[in-house]
Parts: sequence; C-alpha cells; structure tokens
Amino acid sequence: MLLILPAAAFLLFFLVLREHGLDWRRRALASAVLWGACVALSTEALSLPRLLTRGPLAIFWLAVCIGSSMYWRMLKHRGPQASKPMNSADSVLPSAMRRLLVAAGILVVLVGIDALVAPPSTWDAMAYHLPRVAMWISNHSVRFFPTPDLNQLVFAPWAEYAMLHTWLLWGSDRFVNLVEFFSLLGSAIGVSLIAQRLGAGLGGQALAAVLSATIPEGMLEASGAMNTYVVSFWIVACAAFLLDWNEDPGWLNTLCVGLSAGLAMLTKGTAFVYLPSLAIACWWMGPASRRILFLKRSVAFLLAILALNAGQFIRCYQFSGTPLGVPLPFRYPRVEVTTTHVSVRGTLASVLRNLSLHFGTFSDTANSRIEHIFRLAMRAIGANPDDRAGIWLGDPFHMNRFSLHEIYAGNPLQLILLLASIAVVVWKWREAGLRKASLYGLAVIAGFVFLSATLLWNQWSSRLHLPFFVLGAALIGFTLERYASPKMATYAGVLVVAWALPYATMNRIRSFIPGSRLAIIR
Repeated sequence: MLLILPAAAFLLFFLVLREHGLDWRRRALASAVLWGACVALSTEALSLPRLLTRGPLAIFWLAVCIGSSMYWRMLKHRGPQASKPMNSADSVLPSAMRRLLVAAGILVVLVGIDALVAPPSTWDAMAYHLPRVAMWISNHSVRFFPTPDLNQLVFAPWAEYAMLHTWLLWGSDRFVNLVEFFSLLGSAIGVSLIAQRLGAGLGGQALAAVLSATIPEGMLEASGAMNTYVVSFWIVACAAFLLDWNEDPGWLNTLCVGLSAGLAMLTKGTAFVYLPSLAIACWWMGPASRRILFLKRSVAFLLAILALNAGQFIRCYQFSGTPLGVPLPFRYPRVEVTTTHVSVRGTLASVLRNLSLHFGTFSDTANSRIEHIFRLAMRAIGANPDDRAGIWLGDPFHMNRFSLHEIYAGNPLQLILLLASIAVVVWKWREAGLRKASLYGLAVIAGFVFLSATLLWNQWSSRLHLPFFVLGAALIGFTLERYASPKMATYAGVLVVAWALPYATMNRIRSFIPGSRLAIIR
C-alpha cells in the first residue's frame, strides 16, 4: 500500500500545476519531471547515511505529499491562472484520428497488462538492471559494491532508482516493469506536444502520438525492466520544454529543461548523443532575444543537471577517474562500446550498419540479398563492412532476421516514414512555417549520425535507436498532416497500428499467445 504515496505525489504535482494555468499535457510532463527529480534526489540523500529502506523512503514521499497538498490548497484559495491558448490549427479532432487513437490505446493497454503480469525476463534486466537494485536494497545505499559485472556500477542508474522505489514500497519486484510502460505513455504525450510546437493541428498531433506509441521495438521493451524507453521519455520531455521555452521562458520551463536533461543523462549514456543536436536546434528556432536569454540561463540549466547527477559522477570518478565511469583504467570489454577513432568513412559505414537492423525479413534468402546490398554500399564508400574497429567485440556484420524479441526487433515502417518526412521538410525548408520542422528534422538525423559515429555497432543496437524513432514520430505526424491527404494520412496510421499488433501480443519472451513456452498466461 505504501506505493500509493509516490502515485499521490505525482497527482498532487499535477493539481498544483493546473492552478498555474498549464494545459493537461504540459502538466503531465512537468509533473513527471518533478517526480523524477524527487526519485533521484531522495535516493541519493537517503544513501549517504545508509537509510535507503522502506520506512525512510515512505516518510520522504509522505512529506512530499503533505507539502504539495498544502501548496495546492493555498493556490486554490487564490484562484486558478488562465490557461495558455493552444496554437492548434484545428479545433475538432477528425473522427478517423479518434479511431486510430482508440486502436493504438487498446494495444497500449495490452502492453500494460503484459508489464503488470509478466516477471522481468530480458537478459540485461536479469544481468545488471535488477541485480544492482537488489544490492542497493541489501546495502541500504547506492554506493558501489564488489561485483564481477561493472555495468551494475558505472552505467547511469535513474531507471533502476525508480524500480528501487517500487520494490521497496511494495515489497517485491511486481511493479518494476511499469517504469518502462509509463515512459511509453509519457513519450506519446510529449511527442504530441512537440508536433504542436512544430505547427501540427490536432490531427497531426494525434497521429504523432499513435506513431510514437506503436513503435515495434518500443512496444516490446515497454513491458520489461530495461531503460531505453525511460531515456527516450526524458529526451522527449526535454525537447518539448525547449520548444515551449521559446514561447514562455519562465522559470518553470527553465527548471523543467534542466531537470529533464539531467534525468536523461542519469538514465542512459545515449542521452549525451541525442541531446546536443536537439538543444542546438531548439535554441536556434527561437528569436534572438530568446537565444541570448537562454545563454544567460545556461548556468541554471547546468546546476539542475549537476544536482541530479553529482552523486553518480562522484562515485564513477572515484572508481575510474572519469565522471561518466568510462573508459575504465583497465580492459573490460563489456563496457567498451565507444569507437576509438571517428572518421567520415567509418561513420557512414556505421550508419548503414545501423539502418540494416530495421530491414530484417522472415526469409534467409531475402536477408542475404539485403545484406549484400548494404555490403556493396559500404564498399562503395571505401569502408570494410566487417571492420573490427566499428563493431563491438569484432563480430562480422550480418543482417538480423525478423524478430519479436525486444533486442532484435526493427522498425521498418517508422524508418521509411521518418526518412521521407525529414527529406520533405529539409527540401522545402524555405516554405512558410517549415523552419522549425526542418531544423528539428536535421537535429533528429544528426542524433542518429552522432550515435553511429560514437558507438560500436552490434546486432542488438536497434534498441538504442528508440529515441530516434520516438522523436521522429512528431515530425512524421506534422509532415503527413501538411503534405498528405487526410485519407492517405489515415491509411498510414492504420498500417502502423496493424503492423504493431503482433508486437503487442506476441512478445518473444512475454507473449499473450497461450501456446508459447513463455506466455504470460502460464
């Protein structure tokens, strides 16, 4: 029952922000950011005196609830502020989009049931995500501990902090999968806001949310205990608040920009890859006065980031001599995932390898032909497809088969739609109202290229692309609404939802199908 306390804290944050005049989507994102900061700061604070146990944690959340409740009651006596107008082009959501939202919502509910019923089962979850949580509970602290798996120490820990809170307050790992599931929901909300800021109407915003919620790899991972969807959510929240900041550079948006960026960095190292290009693009979208003010506020942003990450940075520095924990002062291949030399040729080859992960089919013959095409493309630019310097552990490059496993699944439909959308908005950037969309599209593709340049390729890399696809959903929704007919946009949404159905119901390790050995009904 103690788990109701953090849930109540989120609800109270939501009510407080309503009194400040925010619309429901911005309230949801801001409440999540404040809630996430509470998780991080309370975990670090209680770890210092080794009080990271159920009692002190429950007292902390009770204090947050009491304080938020008192502040909310005070605001209610003053009366609510007026909500800021929504700059949507439409006032009524088209009926076709409402049906698509319902269909996508049904799939999301199935994923939520899977997350609630199925035990954690992904290899990484059992190897380092949950073992580190178990050790923290045992030690009453998140201090580093002796372990042969250094991922449990140096990798960013926020997702596991949230799992730790559910575990301690409930008494078991029953709800740890919900951290990823709620990140799926939050990402869909955030993506619809980004689409709005790019200029999409209600139809484009709804389509963006549908595209985000039905990403195949995301639907598979959202019912487990990993962290890629969590970092995707924080990156989306940061992008949404950055875009909102250009319209309203108040201190609430300033705080949310810094905290969401800090939470992303505290969740997974890929945040350092995706955030720079997004921040630059969103900064450049604003008028000159906003850009100057943003630079003046940079100290506030950095302080928010450091406040959340200081504990992990210090522990990593004491352990390895670097605040990020890597590179280690000794050989440990499991965490050696970054490239040692960046070149244009090597980056282009890595981009092609990463793109190949989303074109796997059921047929070995077709896969061999597709792989041959990618190999020819890499050789055409003078790169070796099997270059050991660009592939983790030196394995040869090869195509993956079509898979319903979260670490192998590709996202072919979303990839085709996203690349087409980026090409359209960049090609037509001189058109009125396309400046923001073109800059945003370039930022999204730059994040993917930066990821390819800095991280070694492996057959499981498709899950690292999830922020790319989640962010891209906003651009697809905007582009389809602007350049496609309503019927064509609806058909695209129907195709994406239909394609997502097996991923929502036939997860390779958490399946709804009764005949499967790993079916949740068993």
